[in-house]
Amino acid sequence: MKKVKYTPAGEDLLEWARENGATVTNLQIYNEDSLKEVDRGVKARNTIASGEEICFIPNAILLSESVALNSEIGKLVANHLKESHAELISPEHYPHGKEIICMAVFMVYEKYEATDSHWASYLNSLPKDYNLPVCWAPDAIAGLLGGTNLEYITFDRLRWFQQIVPAVEECAGHLFNGTWNLENFLWAYASITSRAFPKAKKDEKYGVDSSTIESDWISISELCLYPVLDMLNHKRGFKIEWRMKDNGVAFIAREEIPKGSDVFNNYGPKGNENLLGNYGFVLDPNPENYFKISLNNSLQDPFILKRRDLFQKNSISRFHMLYEDDVGLKRDLLIAASIFVANEYELDCFEEYEGELDKLELWRNRSIALTTLYQLLDQKLRNHLSGEIQMNSYVLRGDQTPLHLAKVYRSGQITIIQNAMNLILKEYPKLLESKELCKSKTFFHIAHHGIDKKFQKKLGKLKSNEYLDEDVMLILCLIHSLYSSKSPWKPILTQYYESFSTERCEELLL
Repeated sequence: MKKVKYTPAGEDLLEWARENGATVTNLQIYNEDSLKEVDRGVKARNTIASGEEICFIPNAILLSESVALNSEIGKLVANHLKESHAELISPEHYPHGKEIICMAVFMVYEKYEATDSHWASYLNSLPKDYNLPVCWAPDAIAGLLGGTNLEYITFDRLRWFQQIVPAVEECAGHLFNGTWNLENFLWAYASITSRAFPKAKKDEKYGVDSSTIESDWISISELCLYPVLDMLNHKRGFKIEWRMKDNGVAFIAREEIPKGSDVFNNYGPKGNENLLGNYGFVLDPNPENYFKISLNNSLQDPFILKRRDLFQKNSISRFHMLYEDDVGLKRDLLIAASIFVANEYELDCFEEYEGELDKLELWRNRSIALTTLYQLLDQKLRNHLSGEIQMNSYVLRGDQTPLHLAKVYRSGQITIIQNAMNLILKEYPKLLESKELCKSKTFFHIAHHGIDKKFQKKLGKLKSNEYLDEDVMLILCLIHSLYSSKSPWKPILTQYYESFSTERCEELLL
């Protein structure tokens, strides 16, 4: 049985918030202890009716990226990064990189070095440890997340962190008494990614509630930490509203919250890869679970510019989300794969086609696109299953929470991949039954240039099967033209045929 403790640190936070204009009389911060876990959260001191204000947090205690960037240490670090380490804050590679770094530096400075910091009560109320994978030991990351997208993401972030710490040390090291280090940066980074929410930038007016799509408002906002509000745990589907005001933000209940029950926030729809990587927890089950797949052509691909133009022209991304409840392959994924594997002729067909590309029947292209997708997912599945064996044999010392998180995350990824592979297999029978199989553009292109109609008719009667693709039809047409006395192609084909001596054929076969 869990024992609820209302913590002094929590009361200090609420008192500090009240002194600075917050309305928090409905809330009580707690730690809940059991043999397996320690949870932090907020309970209702009083029954809160639907439509009633849960709390109000004034601008005076919002720790935003603007606060950090406008501080002396924030300006110092931002200028140094821009002048000497621009690659570490590239928006293309590290979205919000400059802002996150400056916020982290500001938080570490205010927590450990500033005298009488305005933010002391808030910073001291934050958890000392987080369950984000970037906070795990490197061998735990590899052992628990091996073969997953999150393993790659986590190690990529750690490589970035290892460059950030010395870069900041160069310009601001003299302001810290040994407290600027990777451990404290990780604490600040985890605090930001797991607790920050967007805030409207100055002079921007917009409304945000729990149903607002993130991409609709993230571009006009800045990262911000909301003291007290960020103590509320996430509950999927919980009905709340964020109401932005000139002097702060009000949190409004959209369903009754009984006295003594937990008060939740709603982070919006997020898969376990996002939740584990950025917040340090997972949901089981999680209807918003996804598997992210990307299609990348080699830079040596001679048609890479053509493919990029087609992606842009048709508003197709290289990145795609697969979900456990998908009942069919996504149109955009199929088009992306078709462009990804297209040969020069097929790329030309795509460029000339005026309709939606998934309606264009290019049998060879579609079959190779499906096969490529299946092979790509099959390799991902093998990586996950191999990593699962490694995960189950990994010995984790101390807290077993990371193991539980990794198991739930990996299990969801495997289920989604398997579902997608099954959906691809269901596409093959449809493809083989296509009436357009023997009416492809390649076949007509050849047929109307010297292939007699009698042979066309015979070829058209052949039953559709997995071996009769456009390449096979081309081979059959070439063989027919080689031996047909009426074919205008016979002289040149005979010349090419005779030029291949027995030695050359044996050489090719070898």
